[in-house]
Amino acid sequence: MRDRDGGHWWLEGRKHARARRDLWRQTRALTVEIGRQGEPARLTGEVVVPADSYVRDQIDGIRVDPRLTDREKRAAKLTWLAWFGLEMGRGLLGPFARAAADLLDLRRTTTLTERHR
Repeated sequence: MRDRDGGHWWLEGRKHARARRDLWRQTRALTVEIGRQGEPARLTGEVVVPADSYVRDQIDGIRVDPRLTDREKRAAKLTWLAWFGLEMGRGLLGPFARAAADLLDLRRTTTLTERHR
């Protein structure tokens, strides 16, 4: 990114998903750090997309090349939505799959964490 004075900035974001009840919020939240190029982060925080605009921005906000035919525009949007849906599902399924695997682990051999309790 570049500011009005021509200075360069960097932005780094991370998304975290945990098996918790705030799943809808987790889908809209991103932890970010921002800093000047070559310097450590100056700002750190969390950006949360408002729930009332999230779906509208992710689906209705898709812009495609106006030179495409209507059919090509629909195909481009459908491709984006399929990718977006798969990535969201994959990202959110992971923590729940790990929690389920832990709950279903019937081996009863103690893990390293259990030994140190």
